[in-house]
Amino acid sequence: MHSDYDERVCVVRDKFRTLDMALIASCFTDDVEVAYNQLEIIRGKEALLSFLTPRYQVLADYQLDKRIVLSQGNTVCVEVSASYRHRENNKAYQSRIFEVLTFRGELISRWDYVGNAEEIVQ
Repeated sequence: MHSDYDERVCVVRDKFRTLDMALIASCFTDDVEVAYNQLEIIRGKEALLSFLTPRYQVLADYQLDKRIVLSQGNTVCVEVSASYRHRENNKAYQSRIFEVLTFRGELISRWDYVGNAEEIVQ
């Protein structure tokens, strides 16, 4: 049953939809660890914000949806779809992402992210 985490994942989704880095930061513990695709592990909230901020600054018309696929203990597996327009080249993209979120209380203490984006050809 996912109900214990449905609301938490919705809160995370809603904060990310704003693209407000302060709201996004409030989703994570100070000592969060992030495995983002095949990059080196990102350790700590400040390092995560330094990583995310330039990526999110170029997004416009951002749409995001998250669906819990599986949960076990304090860990949830989430299927994510996103779409956006890149401000610098004005091209539209869609992303497919799979996340494994580990919670400590109400906050994410580990975020495993696997995803990619493809240009939407119109």
